Amino acid sequence: MTTERTPFYKRTLDSFADHIITRQRQRKDGNWHAVLDCSFDDQVSDPDFSPYGYGATREQAAERCAHAIRQDAIGIGKFAPHSVLKDGYDLHFRLMRHWEKKERLEAAGVDLVEATSRAHDAFAVWNLNGEWLNKVKQTRTFDFDVQLAIAEMMVQLREYASLDPDEAKIKAVTEFKAKFANEVGWRVRATDETWAELDRQFDEAIQTLDYLAAPGW
Repeated sequence: MTTERTPFYKRTLDSFADHIITRQRQRKDGNWHAVLDCSFDDQVSDPDFSPYGYGATREQAAERCAHAIRQDAIGIGKFAPHSVLKDGYDLHFRLMRHWEKKERLEAAGVDLVEATSRAHDAFAVWNLNGEWLNKVKQTRTFDFDVQLAIAEMMVQLREYASLDPDEAKIKAVTEFKAKFANEVGWRVRATDETWAELDRQFDEAIQTLDYLAAPGW
C-alpha cells in the first residue's frame, strides 16, 4: 500500500531530521561545520547559527546546529524566534520545500553534500536565460531539481524491471518541464540548449542501467 506524503507546507520543523534542516561541509582540518539550510533562495534571511555547528563528524555538526535551530524556533536564544523559523511563507514554502527535496534525494540514494556541491557549480551547465544575477542564483535550484527528477526515475527503473527506460524518461522529462513552466518563483527561462542538456543527462543516467546489467560485471 502506498503511503501518502504529507504536503511539505503542512509539516512541522520537528518532522525533519537534523541533517536535513542543516547544510554540512567538511573543513580543511577534517572537522565538519553545519548551518541552517535556507535552500538556494537568496530571499530567505539566514540567522546566525553558524557558531553552534562545529563537530568532529558530519552527524555531530548537524546535531549541534539543529539543536540551536530547534531551540530558537520555540523562543530560546538571543532574538529568538527568528522570523525564518516562525510559521509563515519562508518556513513552509521556501525552507520546507527544499528540505523535502533533500529527503527525496536521500531516499533515492543520492549523497546530499555531493548534490549540493554539484548544484553550486552548475552555472555553466544549463544555459538558462534571464538577468545575470537571477541565473547565478536559480541555476542551483534548477540543477538540484534535475538531480531529484533523475534519481527518482532511476529508482523506479531499478525497482520495476518491466518499465521501458525510454517511456520512463519521456514521462519524467515531460513532468519536469511542466513543473518548471507552472511553478511560481522562477525568474529564468529555459533555452533549447537547456532542454538538450536535460535530455543528455537523463540518457546518461539510463545508460548506467545497461552497464549494471551487462554480463560479466
